[in-house]
Amino acid sequence: MKDNDDDEIHCPEVIVDGMGAEDISQGNIGDCWFLSALSVVAFNRPDLIEKLLHSESKKYRDDGLYIVKFYKMGYHKIVYVDDRFPVDNRRRSVFCQLKNDGGITEFWPILLEKAYAKLHGCYDALDMGRPEQGLVDLTGGVAETIDFESDDFKKMINNGSFWEKIVYCVRNKCLLAASSNGHDDTEDNEFGIVQGHAYGVLDIQEIDGVRLIQLRNPWGKKEWTGAWSDFDEENWTENRRRRIANKQLAKGRKTFQIGVDDGAFWMTISDFIANYANLSIVRVYERPEWFTSRVSGKWKGQSAGGRSQCHETYLNNPQFKLIVEKATMAVIYMQQ
Repeated sequence: MKDNDDDEIHCPEVIVDGMGAEDISQGNIGDCWFLSALSVVAFNRPDLIEKLLHSESKKYRDDGLYIVKFYKMGYHKIVYVDDRFPVDNRRRSVFCQLKNDGGITEFWPILLEKAYAKLHGCYDALDMGRPEQGLVDLTGGVAETIDFESDDFKKMINNGSFWEKIVYCVRNKCLLAASSNGHDDTEDNEFGIVQGHAYGVLDIQEIDGVRLIQLRNPWGKKEWTGAWSDFDEENWTENRRRRIANKQLAKGRKTFQIGVDDGAFWMTISDFIANYANLSIVRVYERPEWFTSRVSGKWKGQSAGGRSQCHETYLNNPQFKLIVEKATMAVIYMQQ
């Protein structure tokens, strides 16, 4: 494993002590949307991240060749990538940061970032995006985004169904991410939330009647400083810290220590709504519970029938017949 000046990086290993969100720290490119998605999957479904790596690519290779799989439009896309990574003049990674764990350099996040950049043509192509796009490409799942300014969201707030929806999603292993208010991620608000920035949603818990949501900044630092923040000793009693940690450990997850600036933090659901613009939800439909079928089409030439007002040509648009022989649950999802 080498940097771009051919210097060897000592004791490299792809994965050290499993995969987790704590392994991921953003570098000098605006791919918070991808890295927040990566941290969410690594925290909640590390098995899905492992599936992206070829069986021979989960350990350090002397030949420097790794094979990574992503999903595009529901189909597998295979990417071949080497382990030469860009560094600055101080020999630090330019993009996703390398993690040193007991003298061993763990590099699965930077490897996946490089492969994803290659899939899209270059690193610059990852500058700005939406977290649901990253979640879909990492899992092959189906995305839904709830806009906090929409009428549908306001109805959920009024009837109390928003929290119920999040609880249902977490119980059914959906993957969640959020984007904060604003457009410039060089600034943060009075409570430490970086504006126009993507955050991974790691968990939700209800403790002593308070509904909490756990998020993580892909920078690996810079956290919420309001109520229920890491340094809110009034709310985070020792008893509550222990209870929340035990709940996460019971789910088989690695926990983030409250009181450490590691990018992960808790906030109330009301503070979450006030500081974020939307919530992205991705559900992975896995066999044998679900059967998946994909069809492709395009608007070109005669098949470009136009809008419904184009009465003479509208029926030329691609059409697909779905025959339902008995009552069933179906999800229809279109990607372009």
